[in-house]
Amino acid sequence: MNPLFKLFPPLKVITLATLGIMLLAACNSASTPVEGATPTATPTGVASPGPTSTPTATPFPQSAPLPTREIAVRVRVPENTPADEVVYFMIRPFMDWSWSPEQRVALNNEGNGIWSGAASVEEGALVQYIYDRWDQQEWGEFTTSLEAHGETVEIDTRFLLVTPGVTGVMDVIETWNDHRAPASTGRLTGTVIDASTGRPLMDANVTVGGIHTATDYGGNFTINGIAAGEQRVTVYTNLGGYTPVAALTNVPESGDASVHLEVRPVQMVPVTFDVALPDETPEELGISVVGSVFQLGARASGYNRPLKGDNFYFLQMERIRPNHARATVELPENAYIQYFYTSGSFTHGVDKRDTGSTVYRTMVVSGSAETRYEEVKSWRNIGAAQDTFKVQVPPNTTQGAPIY
Repeated sequence: MNPLFKLFPPLKVITLATLGIMLLAACNSASTPVEGATPTATPTGVASPGPTSTPTATPFPQSAPLPTREIAVRVRVPENTPADEVVYFMIRPFMDWSWSPEQRVALNNEGNGIWSGAASVEEGALVQYIYDRWDQQEWGEFTTSLEAHGETVEIDTRFLLVTPGVTGVMDVIETWNDHRAPASTGRLTGTVIDASTGRPLMDANVTVGGIHTATDYGGNFTINGIAAGEQRVTVYTNLGGYTPVAALTNVPESGDASVHLEVRPVQMVPVTFDVALPDETPEELGISVVGSVFQLGARASGYNRPLKGDNFYFLQMERIRPNHARATVELPENAYIQYFYTSGSFTHGVDKRDTGSTVYRTMVVSGSAETRYEEVKSWRNIGAAQDTFKVQVPPNTTQGAPIY
């Protein structure tokens, strides 16, 4: 059993928040130019709770947000794109299970198959985004009009590494999920090596146009049938320890393109998450911080999908006082991380805005030890009531097993 989990006795009075606020949430949910490099995560041990002192000047100052800037967005769409529909550029949080994009930009039709617009991005971010035509009228259709690949693959996430030289994106949509059609394609091959040793890097993630693959034991990768045109190749690792890099290449129709990418090892930096909790938070409730890197619970979630939080690997925080939790963990220098706090699972009992949406926070890890001072306003939608449940569990319930 993971030692980070809170232990629960067989019989216990458990607040609705302790159960992940699942019922409450259900009732209230209404030769290639390199673009740049930013570190990702490496595996570490169990996070230590850190010092027990609290800030002296301001009890819980809010950490400063990352600077943002506007970039241009241009995309070439398939010829069979419906003439009466709009193409959207959507930036998605890393745990976007409810399909609630951080930004949803309606693009303008320039003609000749080109749509364009502008979006705001954070400096140093590894942005996850997608193109879609969903009109937000029918909830069940939110994945129907996504971009796609080949005859069966639904594109889930593209990546954009935001470095000083990046002023925009120029993408190619191969086909639509609901309007599959043959497209002009080519083949992309490449290698990824460790720049410090010159050795090939095995099992590095390579993502191109929303298609994700991994390098083999020789650091090589091949993507067949990728849409012809300019493509951005982004490389990062699941376990971290290396800088992600991105490069542009042009894939010729019915031809081959090749790229060579070098990634560098990074050092780890201790980061403390120090958070004030709502007064209503039960003392026995386990508080976790969940992030987009391996150390904060992110794991590979399935075919053609990037790292996402896993309930069994969340970083458990120490309750310093009833309204105060803290945890320290080592993270890669300069890594862009998106994260949130939760008192339950990744969908229930999470830090909420007044609108009921999850509060996603971001940071770029500095080169020295730092502390993130933050505050959770509510674990539930504003106006919702808190109930208490008494739960009798079977006598053979494993001690230490979490109850949701």
